[in-house]
Amino acid sequence: MAEISFEESARQVGRLDREARQSYLAGEWDEAIEAYGKVLAHPCAHHQVVKSEVWDEIHRALVGAGRFDEAIEAKRTAIAAGYRSVPDPEADIAACHLLAGRRDEADRLLAQLRDRDPDDVWLYNAAGFAYLGAGDHDTAQRWARLGIEVGIRTGDPDGVVEQLLELVEEARAELGEAPDDEMEDRVWTFLESWAPFHRASDRDAVPEEELRACGYCGFDPDRSHVEMEERNRRNRRRILAEESPELLARLDVIDNSDYEPEPVSIGQAGRLGVGWFPPGEWATAVQRWPDLLEDNPVDYGAYARGVEARTKQIARAVAGRPLHLVPLSVEGLVEYAETEGVDPGAAETRATLGAQLVETEGVAWPPGRNERCWCGSGSKYKRCCGPMPPDP
Repeated sequence: MAEISFEESARQVGRLDREARQSYLAGEWDEAIEAYGKVLAHPCAHHQVVKSEVWDEIHRALVGAGRFDEAIEAKRTAIAAGYRSVPDPEADIAACHLLAGRRDEADRLLAQLRDRDPDDVWLYNAAGFAYLGAGDHDTAQRWARLGIEVGIRTGDPDGVVEQLLELVEEARAELGEAPDDEMEDRVWTFLESWAPFHRASDRDAVPEEELRACGYCGFDPDRSHVEMEERNRRNRRRILAEESPELLARLDVIDNSDYEPEPVSIGQAGRLGVGWFPPGEWATAVQRWPDLLEDNPVDYGAYARGVEARTKQIARAVAGRPLHLVPLSVEGLVEYAETEGVDPGAAETRATLGAQLVETEGVAWPPGRNERCWCGSGSKYKRCCGPMPPDP
């Protein structure tokens, strides 16, 4: 017989993961490393988390702690467990060699990665920023220039060329050199006609770790998807019952039979926007409109990652059209609803207000990989919401 329920298993692992994430965001590296170790040591880790991703988080925390050799081993463990990324995850190993003062090893590894996939624009971006961080501005500029050439030649499927140009400008400024007007004109001419598109990856697929039954919590991978979703729904209700019973009571009396996904806002100038509640608004919003919790988690970080996933899904459907994230406030929604005579808690109200705000308040999405994440966490986008995949 299982020692705990599946719901309690999810709760325990989720709590450990949140503790690790909070320590990481606070720069408490040793605490984060210890907490992620507890996540991996949990008896249900094999079905509650993706181990390769947890090892990657440990790698990042070890880098923050300046423990570069251990960070390399953690990244290698993540790769062996199936971790894959663009650029190749070994680019992070090269960056660790640079930070540890092993320039020759970094040069050699990055050259190997370039030979392996010469069209990976993100590799040139990662290498450029790694050398920039190591204070080698000449090499940083050279990698960025090579990346711009590759990006223009391949059509820049991921929209990296503009960021590479910024890298060149930053490196030249550090060297006391004037901007390269010719390159800037060439890049901006290219960007004026650029539109995003998908490039299939030719990297070898790594099979996911096979799920197995868990005697600790009773998890059974042979159960139907519908049954597992129902168990997750019960788990969310249990958490609400313990942490916010008044919200659960209000949620139970709301009829959500006509619920529709959050619509996309379209401004007068044709800008597309996705509304979201910033950190200071989300808790207030769910208190006022608990039906938001039917399809969103209480935790703000998890909510923000859900917004990121949905925005990526929309971006696929409207390839070529820029998207903006539109911050919404409870007070603004209420005032707008009173003026228009509509329901402030309705998705349609959020969409119509978002359409009005997208031109003036919309935040261009996505941020650059090394820019701060739009969600307000303070972390870089590539370390925060950026890795979140689209909704299936």
